[in-house]
Amino acid sequence: ESLLPQALSEDELNATISKVILEVGATGIKQMGDVMKVLLPLIVGRADGKEVSDKVRACLTNPQ
Repeated sequence: ESLLPQALSEDELNATISKVILEVGATGIKQMGDVMKVLLPLIVGRADGKEVSDKVRACLTNPQ
């Protein structure tokens, strides 16, 4: 376990998702692929892919 990357906390994951959405300039669900393409290399092995996908989808369908 000590050799595995440390898992992201929920706050860290949410912050990373928000940062990437802003970086990509995504404004809706149609840009989800663009967001995931940038996001996945940043979180690989540190967060569950399904959870990440669900969070990105929620952010893009309900922008704050």
